[in-house]
Amino acid sequence: MDNRRKQRIKIHKMAAAFALTICLLAAALAGCQPKADPVRQDDYSEERSNYYQAVNGELLESWEIEPDESVKNWFSILQDRVDERIAELIRAAAEEEGLPKGSDESNVRALYLTGMDKDSRNEGGFGETVSAFFARVDGADSVEELVRACMKFNRNYGLYSIFGMYVGADYEDSSVKILGVDAGDTGLNKEIWFSEDESNQKMVSEYEALLRKFGEIEGYSQEDARKAAEDTVNLMRSLAENSLSQSELYDPEKTYHVYQVSDLEALFSGNISSEMVEEVYGVQGEDPVIVSEVEKVEQMGAFLTEDHLPTLKSYVKLCAHKDLSSYMDMDTYQAVTDYSMAVSGTEESRPFEELLMEEIQGLLGFQCGRMYCQNDYPEETTEEVTQIISQVIDTFRGRIDGLDWMSEATKEEAKNKLAKMEVRVGHPDIWPQDRYELVLDAPEEGGLYIENYMKAARAGSDYSFATRDEPVDRTLWPDTPQTVNAYYDPQSNSINILAGILQEPIYQPDASPEVNLGGIGTVIGHEITHAFDTSGALFDEDGNLRDWWTAEDKEKFRSLAQEVISYYDGMEVNGRAVNGEQTVTENIADLGGVSCVTEIAAAEGYDLKKVYESYANIWASKEREEYSAMLIAIDVHSPAKIRVNAVLSAQPEFRELYGVEEGDGMYQENMPKIW
Repeated sequence: MDNRRKQRIKIHKMAAAFALTICLLAAALAGCQPKADPVRQDDYSEERSNYYQAVNGELLESWEIEPDESVKNWFSILQDRVDERIAELIRAAAEEEGLPKGSDESNVRALYLTGMDKDSRNEGGFGETVSAFFARVDGADSVEELVRACMKFNRNYGLYSIFGMYVGADYEDSSVKILGVDAGDTGLNKEIWFSEDESNQKMVSEYEALLRKFGEIEGYSQEDARKAAEDTVNLMRSLAENSLSQSELYDPEKTYHVYQVSDLEALFSGNISSEMVEEVYGVQGEDPVIVSEVEKVEQMGAFLTEDHLPTLKSYVKLCAHKDLSSYMDMDTYQAVTDYSMAVSGTEESRPFEELLMEEIQGLLGFQCGRMYCQNDYPEETTEEVTQIISQVIDTFRGRIDGLDWMSEATKEEAKNKLAKMEVRVGHPDIWPQDRYELVLDAPEEGGLYIENYMKAARAGSDYSFATRDEPVDRTLWPDTPQTVNAYYDPQSNSINILAGILQEPIYQPDASPEVNLGGIGTVIGHEITHAFDTSGALFDEDGNLRDWWTAEDKEKFRSLAQEVISYYDGMEVNGRAVNGEQTVTENIADLGGVSCVTEIAAAEGYDLKKVYESYANIWASKEREEYSAMLIAIDVHSPAKIRVNAVLSAQPEFRELYGVEEGDGMYQENMPKIW
C-alpha cells in the first residue's frame, strides 16, 4: 500500500472566481452573436449518452480478465493487492520457528503448512472429526438419532444441514443476545434454483454434478452417488421454494419471528424434540429464539419422517462435504475447482497456493487482518477519513432538515440517530482472537489441515455459546479489516470503513478533494444512507428494531421507496433486467450518497465534473457472462453500469452540468429522491 500523507479538504474559491471571470469575458466578446447552449456546444455527447462508458471506456478496453478470473474491477484489484501482501506475511511466518503457540503468526503458519501438504491431506481424507460424524450419520437407525448427530455437529462446529442454532444480537434490544434457528440448507439461492436464465440453469446442473462427485468420493457407487445427489437436489429445491427471497431476507419485519425453544417441536411437525435441543445446546425451554424463515423450517420438519431417512442421510453428508470441501483431500479440491470454473466461465483455475491463502483468510481472517494492519496500514489514514465522514454526516443532517415530506418529529428522531452513529475506520482496537484460546498444530506436531479447521470452528462456537448470557460486545467488529469493503451495521448503528478499501483510486491521501469526494466520499455517503433505507430505517439510534416514524411519514417514505423500485425495475444490462425490489436498499443508498456528496461539492466550490468522474471510475467493472448472470439473479446491488448511470441521471446537478435533455441516454423523466 502506498504511503499516506495527511489530506485536508480545501475550498477552491479563487479558482471558481477565476473561472467566472473568464466566462464573463467570453460573453462580452461574443457581442450580438446568436447565443448557444454553453453546455451542449461542448462535446459532451458521450457523457449525455452513457456516462459510465464515457468515463470508463478506455479503462475497460485496457483491462483483460485473466483466464482464472470471473471479474475485474477496482474492488477485485485492490483485494488482490491486499491478498498478495498478506500472502507475503504468511510465507514469512511459515519460515519462522519457535513462534509463541496460539499467536496469530503461529496459527497462520500451522494452517498454511498443513494446507500446503497435499500428501497428508490425501492420507487424512475427511479427518477424524468429520469421519466420526459421517459414521454416526451412516449408523443412525432413526431420524431422531440422525437429528441428534446433526445437532451435536452444529453446536460444536457451527455447520448445519437439518438443524442449526446460533447466537446473535436481538433485534428489539441490540445490547442483549438471543438464540436463532435455521434449518434446511438449500445449497443454492432460491433465485438460482428457479431461474430461467441459461447461465443459472447451467449452475444448477453443475451443482448436481458436484454433489454426485462428492458421493463417489465418499465411497458411493456411481449409481448410488447419482441417486444421493438427485434426492439431495430435490430436497434442496423443495426447501428453497419455501425460503425467503433475497429482498425479503433484508426485511427485519419478515425475518424477526420470536418463539420459545419449547415451541420448536411443533414448528418441526413434532419430528424433533425440544428436550433434545435443550440438552445438546445447553438452553432452556423458555429461552426466546428467532426463527427467520418459518416456512422453510416447517418444510424441513415435515420431511423428518422415517421413510425419508435414506435421503436425509445423503443430504446431511453431502451438505457437510460441500461446506468443508476446501479443507479436505485433493480429489474434493479438484471437484470444487472444476465446478467453480464451469459456473464462473473462467478458463483456468487459480493457483493452488492462492486459493489456500484465501481459505486461510476465511478461517483466520482477524489474525491475518492484524498482521496486515500492523505492517501496512498507515494509522493517520483513520483520522483523515474520519474528517471526511464528519463532513458527510454534517451535510446529511442538513439534508434531513430540508426534507419537505417529513414532519419535525420524525426529523428529530432521524437526526438523533445520525448523532449517535458510531464511526469505525481502519481496524478494531479489540481483536476477537484475544477473547478465547486457539492453538493449531503444524505438520511437525501431527497437524492435519481439516482438523485445524475443525479446531478453529470449535473454539469459535464454544465461545459464542459460553458468552450468550453476556451483553453484546460492541468492540468486536463483524468483518475483517483487510476486506475491501465498507458497510453500515443497523444493530450497532455504526458506519464501518475498512482498511482494505482505503486504497487508490477509492481513497488517495494526495489526491484532490474532488477525487476523494467522488471516491471514498460517495462510499461514506452510501453507508450513512443505509441507516435510512427500507431496512435500516426500521432500527433506532441504539440499533433496536423500533418504529420511530409517525404513521404519515412512514407511508410517505414507503411511497418514495416504491418510486425508487419502479425507477430501477427493468433497467437492463446485457439483456438482463434489474429487479427493483431486490436492489432497493442499495439503490436508495447509492442515490442518497451521491446526492449528499453533490451538495458538499457545490457548497465548497469544487469541480463537480471531477467528482462525478471519480464516482464513475470506482465502479468500473468487466465481467464474464456467467458471473454477470449470477450477480443479477442474487445480488442486492445493481450492476456497476446502473450504479453509475441511474444514480447520476437522477441528479438535477448532473443534468444541468452536461446539458442532458430528453432523448439523451442519460435522461430520465422521473428522478427519484428520498434523502
